[in-house]
Order: sequence, then C-alpha cells, then structure tokens
Amino acid sequence: MKKKLQTLVLGLAVFSALVLSSCVSNAKPWKQGIDEKKGKSDKKDSMIIFTGSDWDERSKLAFEKLFTSEFFEKFSKDFDLYNVDIVRDKSLMSAKLLKTNYIYFSEYGVENLPYIVLQTPMSDAYASTDFGVECSDIKQFSQLVEKLLKKRDAVVKAREKIVTSKGHEKTKAIDDFLSIVENADSNRYDKLRAEALTSDPDNKTGLKSKYLMISADMKAAKLVDSKKFRDASNEFIKIAEMSELNGNDKQLAYYYAAYILAMQEGITSVEIKNLLQKALDSAPDSEFSIEVNNVMNNLKK
Repeated sequence: MKKKLQTLVLGLAVFSALVLSSCVSNAKPWKQGIDEKKGKSDKKDSMIIFTGSDWDERSKLAFEKLFTSEFFEKFSKDFDLYNVDIVRDKSLMSAKLLKTNYIYFSEYGVENLPYIVLQTPMSDAYASTDFGVECSDIKQFSQLVEKLLKKRDAVVKAREKIVTSKGHEKTKAIDDFLSIVENADSNRYDKLRAEALTSDPDNKTGLKSKYLMISADMKAAKLVDSKKFRDASNEFIKIAEMSELNGNDKQLAYYYAAYILAMQEGITSVEIKNLLQKALDSAPDSEFSIEVNNVMNNLKK
C-alpha cells in the first residue's frame, strides 16, 4: 500500500511538472491592445512587434525561436510588449481584431516583417525597423534593441521642449519634434499641428505657410473620404487666397484644389484650367511649374 501511495504521489508530481512546464512554454504574455493613452506616470516604453504568423517565414521563425520565456523575461522588465499580427487563416483571429491590426499596420507604415517599433510612455515612436537574422537569435535581437534605444533621448527631449516653450518658440519646438518623431503624420498629432498655428499668429517662425497647408490637407482628406470633392477643393482654395502662404505653397494649394475638383462629376475643364493657371501665376519660376504646365497642355489636347 505504501509503495502504491509513493508511486501515486510520484506520478502526480511528474504530471504537475509537465503541466507547469507546458504552461510556461506556451505562455505568451503580450499585452492586449496598443495603449495609446499612457502618460508620464507609466515608466515603461512600448515594444510593438508586427508579424504574419501563419504566412511569413521570418515571422514563423521568430515565434519558434525568439519569442521564448527568455524573451519575455528579459524585455518585459523595461517594455510593455505588444504583438500586432496579420493572419491569412481568418479562423485564427476575430474579424474585429484583424481589422484593428490592419489599421495599425497602416498607421506605422509596416511593409516588411517582422517589424519592431519602440515608443515612449507618451506613445511617441522613436525607432522602428524590420529585422531578419535577429528572428532566431535573442543576443542579436538584444543588440538591435540597444541600437534603437539610442534614438530615444532626442525624441523625449524634443517632446519636453514643447511643454516648456511658449508663443512662437512653442511652434518651433512642435516643428522640431514632428521632424524627428516617427509616424509624425499620425492623427495623434493633429492637436499639436493645430497648436503650431495658434502659437505663432504673427508668423515669427516662418512656419505658418507650412502648417496652413497641413491643416487644409487634413480637412480635405476627410472630405474626400466622404466624396465631397468640391468642399475638399475649397479647403485648398481658401488657404491659397491667404497672404500668409508663400508662393510655392500657394502654387501647390491651387494645384491640389484642381486635382481634387477634377474628381467631382459635372466639372468642366474650364474650372480646372483656371485653378491651374492660378497655380502657375503663384510661382512661375518654381520647379513644380513644369508639372503644372504639362497638366495644362494635356487638358488642351
């Protein structure tokens, strides 16, 4: 009886060990959903890994060789870890999650896989790249991360400069920040771009023309999505008529207005030609005038 009991206890111990081992080896403690509302109180940066787990060979290798318990133990100390995965077998993922992941792929400009993005607790991406040989070697992957981390301080300091600056100096600080942060075109920076305009009403920085163009582009893009092409065109016409716009930007504004208006049904070539002529008159000696002239000539044929 004692021998049977010892055998039973031993068997349970082995079973428990196997279960525990299985749980550990299969555990993939990725955080769910990229947190874009973190703040200064959160001390961890985010490491976002983009993959194609069921179709991309390098991604498959990363899941097999790189994303081990050693990986999560090492990097979860300093990073919130996220995996944004695109699968072709739709049974592996909900339609909602797959759609969300496609949006993230687009926002972060992911083209090659696997792809890594590092960003601060303020959700400012400071480094990104695809990676190859590092897929199966945690040492080489660690070296890659160390290399990417060297870009962090510049972005953090640029963000802090915005907070401490006022007036036109804030506009300059915003422009400096947007010139080095990754994914600067993201909607998350719409408020900053608007602030760049309001902080320098007298255009002491000379950046007003640039941010008026950006503002018009943002408004026009939404209207184009709604197929309101004339309204979108008018956004560029409005700023083209402002005295604050320099000649080259004025030319671009009229050209964009013409290009978008051409999408509207019932528009005559006369309206398009008038806008293109205004574009030429705004900066007749610019390099872009050649392109505008080519379009004008094509319309005459």
